[in-house]
Amino acid sequence: DVFSTVIAPRDKNSSAIDWRALEDDALEYIAADLPDVVRDRCIRTVRALGLHFGALDVIERPDGEFVFLEINPNGQW
Repeated sequence: DVFSTVIAPRDKNSSAIDWRALEDDALEYIAADLPDVVRDRCIRTVRALGLHFGALDVIERPDGEFVFLEINPNGQW
């Protein structure tokens, strides 16, 4: 299963580059659907590494391209 979430500043005019620099109450978490090809690549990455779980950080560029950043053993809940 793949569960994807967009983490974004509530203030759309925020100049923050990294959401981790903001306080929790300044963020919103939005359930999202990844394109099938991106979802499949996430699954293949976790399987290729022999993992049962992985929290993958992926960003979507303004041009719509998805970029893999890293895989973590635990997500930030």
